[in-house]
Amino acid sequence: MATPRTQMDVGQAVAAWEKIAQSFSETRNRPWDQVVDFLETLPEDATLVDVACGNGRHGVIARKMGMRVIGVDASLELADIARERLAEAGDKDASQADAVGGSAMNLPLARNSVDHGLFIAALHNIPGREGRVQALRELRRVLRPRGMALVSVWARWQDRFADHYVKELLRHVPRKLRYGDEAPEFGDILIPWQGDEMRFYHLMSLRETILTCKQAGLFIRDAWSEKLASQWLPDNHFVVVEKPQNVDGA
Repeated sequence: MATPRTQMDVGQAVAAWEKIAQSFSETRNRPWDQVVDFLETLPEDATLVDVACGNGRHGVIARKMGMRVIGVDASLELADIARERLAEAGDKDASQADAVGGSAMNLPLARNSVDHGLFIAALHNIPGREGRVQALRELRRVLRPRGMALVSVWARWQDRFADHYVKELLRHVPRKLRYGDEAPEFGDILIPWQGDEMRFYHLMSLRETILTCKQAGLFIRDAWSEKLASQWLPDNHFVVVEKPQNVDGA
């Protein structure tokens, strides 16, 4: 049975980002104030993992603060761009910064190997709740005990998409009855990028974001919503998570 067009598997989602990597990078240069504020709370000698680092715009800030930065992105082209930018940041010590290709659901890092982390505007690009929980479990695995990370996702009920999701509320139950487990989750949406290339998103409520982090075994230090581009409704959720002291990272 054919499934609704709001669905993608992980491979399709990653392939879309690889296709748009260069043009996407050109639009992502300014770091978010919320990320900078979080980084300023961390020790300058910390080791930071930037999960789904994109072009490295936030890792560069951390590197300039003196941190050792390891970026990971599913798009090899974006990882290459980030690696070049990180190499030019800070004291330009190549041993203190790198970016590699890799999946957020299987980070190429050892358990308990980093002090703190970022996972900015990317968790929502992973299809399926299990995949998103797995990505956060991987973040927990690589963090040292009591290590913190800032996670952000796009909000579901923002100005840009509120009308869409009102209509989706009416479609969701009939779609679930028709497709069963193959039906998209409520919140799934395909968003075009400068033309026909479609990107997968699962837009979330703040409650869902918090519950997903908790399901991954992370402690919630803080959680809030903000309007970055919206006029009326928050368009981004932020959660500061911590790896509990008594978790071995598995």
